[in-house]
Amino acid sequence: MYEVVLYVALISLCSLILGQCTSKKAAPSVAPIKMEKHAESLTATPVSKSPAPVSKSLALEKDEDVEKKKEKGEEKEEEEKGEKKKEDKEEKKDDSKEDKKDEDHEKKKTAEEKENNEKKDENKNKNKDERKDEKKDEKKDDEKDERNDEKKEEKKDDQKDDKKAKSMISVDAPELIFERTITSQKKLLLKNLTAKKVMFKIKCSSVNVYFINPVFGKIDPMSTAEVTITHRPSEKQEDKLVIVPAKMKGKEIEMAQAFKQIKKTGSALTVKLVSS
Repeated sequence: MYEVVLYVALISLCSLILGQCTSKKAAPSVAPIKMEKHAESLTATPVSKSPAPVSKSLALEKDEDVEKKKEKGEEKEEEEKGEKKKEDKEEKKDDSKEDKKDEDHEKKKTAEEKENNEKKDENKNKNKDERKDEKKDEKKDDEKDERNDEKKEEKKDDQKDDKKAKSMISVDAPELIFERTITSQKKLLLKNLTAKKVMFKIKCSSVNVYFINPVFGKIDPMSTAEVTITHRPSEKQEDKLVIVPAKMKGKEIEMAQAFKQIKKTGSALTVKLVSS
């Protein structure tokens, strides 16, 4: 703007110098007119200074327009950004919904897989239990079979013993005679005729008259045992001893209980007791 003003001032000075030169050569009558024109030109020259503020306002207006455009552009950009943000949020919401759906679907899958695995484990455990039960039943059956076999063998042995019952135990005297008026003792030998231990119990028909020692006893394989019979004074009468043999079971102290539990024994031997 200052350059324009200086340019106008230089032009005005040049015109003044030219005007003065022409005024010296021309007639005096014409000079006032030219001077007036020159004055008019001089007066007119200041008018040239007015465009400068106009150009300033135009520039300012242009700047304002540019700024407005910028502001509008910024506003549009902000609006576009806001719309983009909204779109992004909506997309994120949609994505989050889809993610939730996927998560729910995965959770359902995992839950179903867990249920299936649990069912499989239950089935496996059931199968294991069934197998264990089957094995237990098999073991029980085997034990039963073994017991049955043992019972069969025992039955066979008992049958053999029954067949040989008469020869299981022998007695050295089938009859014992006592004097009825005095107290006396006699001994009876029992012999084991088998290759197994044998136990025996002795019963007497008259306990008040005869005292037996021992009532229960054992005999080693192919050996003998001695029984003492004591007679007390009595009337003239006949009694008997009954000797019941059986295979040895348990301890010697438990022979009385063993005889109670035994169902089958060997054939009994009888010995006559006579008091005369």
